[in-house]
Amino acid sequence: MKNKIFIKNIVYPWDIGGYVKLPEECKNELIISLLNRYGKIKNINKALNLPEDWFNNLKRIDKIHTTALKKIVSITNQNLCKNIIQFNDDKGSSSIPFTGKFPIKYNPLWHFIFCFSVGDRYISDRYKKKFTWYQKPEGQKKLIELLNRINFRYSKSVNTAKRGIIIPQLVRKVGSFITGLDSRQKIKEDIIEVSNKLGKDYELALLCAFFIDEAGMGKTKSNSEVTLHQEGNLLLLEKIGDLLNRFNVKWSKNKKIDKWCIRINSEGVIQLSKLFSSLRKYNINLLHREEIFQRKVKMSKETLYRVPLREESISIRKYILNNCRNKIVSLDEIRNYFKPNFNVSTRSRQLVHFMKKRNELQTIALGKYIIRSK
Repeated sequence: MKNKIFIKNIVYPWDIGGYVKLPEECKNELIISLLNRYGKIKNINKALNLPEDWFNNLKRIDKIHTTALKKIVSITNQNLCKNIIQFNDDKGSSSIPFTGKFPIKYNPLWHFIFCFSVGDRYISDRYKKKFTWYQKPEGQKKLIELLNRINFRYSKSVNTAKRGIIIPQLVRKVGSFITGLDSRQKIKEDIIEVSNKLGKDYELALLCAFFIDEAGMGKTKSNSEVTLHQEGNLLLLEKIGDLLNRFNVKWSKNKKIDKWCIRINSEGVIQLSKLFSSLRKYNINLLHREEIFQRKVKMSKETLYRVPLREESISIRKYILNNCRNKIVSLDEIRNYFKPNFNVSTRSRQLVHFMKKRNELQTIALGKYIIRSK
């Protein structure tokens, strides 16, 4: 793969197309500095290799294109990045303003949001590469809250999942600049490999975003298993399976005719929980799906706790049947076969009750039984 990976993960405003806004005081100082340096407006425009009306426009509008900003910085050696108070993708009001600091450090949180482009509908190649995320309204609200926390001013209302929400173009542009993936086809093919080169936490951010979009966790189901779907791209699902293997998440294929999905068992769910918990330092979580996932984790822990207890009861029953035929045993003796762990009294009575139903022992006195022969 020939995509360029930027190891430092730093993005300057001139690395991406858009418009920046400087404080009025800073802009006035810049204008005075350019006039003092070049004397005439014509000389300023010529030095910057910009249109003749650029400098006059600078005085009356508050936005500077990032290409012009780069030229200004290169000839004045001023660190204007620290003065930027807003970034807009375009001049129009449709742009979602970013009021955070430049340069942007592309961390796993930015990658997490960018990786929502892996889902069924994502970056449209037809209209300005519009980046739309389709999820339930409660999920959209959680994502908007997250965007606002990282200094995007997102004020659009949420209506339906079918309409989705527009993820800021800055997220797409920064993500594409760092990863080299600027189309949906490239993202589908290479996002896992690129995430691996960026580092472990970026891989987990991808896995978390994919999980939010594609996990099946029915609220009505009482079992702890989780499924991951991507019927439109089984090759991508195979790669997700390899990623789960690298992180020791237990899974299997759940086949349905020529289709299949990933089934994650109780042990795998608990491992996923540990992995996702490690992302909290970046404010990454499962958004609106966090609550139901934690219910699955709780069920998984209960399941894994019960399994060895059930196996212990099975083992004790076999021992009694093989070694105590036609002998009298008491309830206390049966209890002693159990390890001194959780709820021995209840489980020993349950074992006795089960063996009675199977006609394997007979009560001869209170708390005493004879083991029947075949």
